[in-house]
Amino acid sequence: MTSNASKNIADKLSKNAIGKGLSEEELISLAALFVARSLPPEIVVFDEGETGDGLYLVLQGSVRVEKHNAAGGYSEVAVLDQGSLFGEISLITGAPRSGRIKMAVDGTLACLSREKFKALAENDVKLHTKLTQGLGALACDRLSKTTLKVAQMLHHLKMTSDDVDELSKKVSSTKQSILGFVKHLMFGWDGL
Repeated sequence: MTSNASKNIADKLSKNAIGKGLSEEELISLAALFVARSLPPEIVVFDEGETGDGLYLVLQGSVRVEKHNAAGGYSEVAVLDQGSLFGEISLITGAPRSGRIKMAVDGTLACLSREKFKALAENDVKLHTKLTQGLGALACDRLSKTTLKVAQMLHHLKMTSDDVDELSKKVSSTKQSILGFVKHLMFGWDGL
């Protein structure tokens, strides 16, 4: 990868959760692990249910996040613009993709493969720990935003207070599970 490409990736990473607390040298080292590729509009980057292969960064353009709907098609649930990250949960856990990502316009994505993420744990424990903390923060931020959206939808649907309380407990439990997993990775790493 060219030094300009690495600098562009490092710049984008520095402006989001996983770049917080990283030195310029660490950002450049991390950026060098990403592989960039240009894609045309409407190309599916990955589909819901597929095995996760890495963390993606939108360098240019935007992508649509889509979920299967009851009619058998897909519904758009979000648009992620330049500088956005996606795929963090699959990167950490290896869980299947929770949605489909499709290019909205011509763009460039950079990918940190799961293999390079795992190798980083052996080659640079400090950087891996900081990256894992950032990924945990990103996942928790997304969960909090999703919780707010769900609460607003439930309010709109006029669900009962007991229904909302029950859902809130499940979301809180999920958030605690994510935080526990991140702590396990940080302090009790045994590989993925």
